[in-house]
Amino acid sequence: GTFESVLVTDVYMYNFRELGLRAAYKGFLLRVDRCRFVAVFNNLTSTRLSDNSVGIFLTGGASSVHVLVSDFYYCVRSILTQIGSGPYFPASNNDLHFTQLTISFSVRGISIEDSCYVSINNCYFENNDNEAILVTFNSPRVQITGGQFRSSGNGMTNSYCSANGVCSGVTVHSGEFSVVGAIFENNKGRAIYIPSATVTSATLSGNTFIANYMPMYLRVTNTYISVMGNMCRANVLQTYLDSPTYPSSGLSNTFNTNCF
Repeated sequence: GTFESVLVTDVYMYNFRELGLRAAYKGFLLRVDRCRFVAVFNNLTSTRLSDNSVGIFLTGGASSVHVLVSDFYYCVRSILTQIGSGPYFPASNNDLHFTQLTISFSVRGISIEDSCYVSINNCYFENNDNEAILVTFNSPRVQITGGQFRSSGNGMTNSYCSANGVCSGVTVHSGEFSVVGAIFENNKGRAIYIPSATVTSATLSGNTFIANYMPMYLRVTNTYISVMGNMCRANVLQTYLDSPTYPSSGLSNTFNTNCF
């Protein structure tokens, strides 16, 4: 079936091992407001992964989804978006909007695995293991405005995080994205991590990087990219830039920051 104009408000979902909320088929206008999702907590990451807890799972075909002023704790993935398969609608989600969320103690905060548009506004991420936000290889359009990304990989070592490509604030593998006006502090890996040259465009502007292992890791040989007006202080390493011939192939690359 489909859904239309569904409102979930002031709900406390506690001690779940698998799913808090799933939009399992195509639909229009889902609003989740002032809710709390608290999965079963276990200190052992392997046990948490076997639980595979997801706070909100958008399985494909959803439009006008708004998640507002809500909290997520101890989930393997607090929010997961995917292209539907099997019994679910076989398409990407359309437009998703996440505003003023707190996401803490997850293995992964928000995992974007389809080709939707996502806006993430003024959210607070703290003590997430792998990354606060992961964008995989389906070329979504992601816009991140404001918010704070703090202490990803807390309790892990810088060397472990660097070798395994985890403990980041934002990791992006594809698509077009921007991060504007956010604060990244004390992340044990790279605060912003672009590990492969498959990102189409990136705008990184007006961000603050404090006491991270590395502010930005940018593999952007084939990427339109603008990095301007950022501030870096007390990070272990400077930004890594892998763009040997920029601008290359007519692509536009602009750098104006003290983070290099």
